[in-house]
Amino acid sequence: ATLPSGLQRVGLFVNATDDEICRIFDHLSLDFIQLHGDEPPEFLLSLGGRPIIRAFRLGPGGLAPIREYLDACQGSEIDLRAVLIDAYHPTRYGGTGEVADWDRLGADRSLLNDLPLILAGGLNCENVAKAIHRVRPDAIDTASGVEKSPGQKDPVLVQEFVTAARAAWASKR
Repeated sequence: ATLPSGLQRVGLFVNATDDEICRIFDHLSLDFIQLHGDEPPEFLLSLGGRPIIRAFRLGPGGLAPIREYLDACQGSEIDLRAVLIDAYHPTRYGGTGEVADWDRLGADRSLLNDLPLILAGGLNCENVAKAIHRVRPDAIDTASGVEKSPGQKDPVLVQEFVTAARAAWASKR
């Protein structure tokens, strides 16, 4: 209730139950559900048409498994709004600070079924411009890249990140 108007409220979930996700989404009046776990396409149906951002770790198989997942979602009542691509780690669901394979993602982006692409994975103020130019994402996501210690955001790093990202997007036009 204290957030300024115009902000999109996103709840991030990793392998939570559908009841828990729906309860939190409704209670907090979220705009999106962001799924980062092992939720299969059938699970998304149980979210009752709520808008979803599906996160994937870009692994050794490239975008082919992601495309298969997205194809399984098409033609159903799943409200898939965007795809978030993060770096692959075999045991962690994000926040690793590792960089995704930008060249592979940029070359194969058409496999994402024209969904908006959010790029994550090791982004910081030094590399965000390069990532934007190589991948051409619709949005970016950072966490550890703007932290002074785990979980502690650094306002100076956040500002530098935003400035670098805005400059990169402006030069794309």
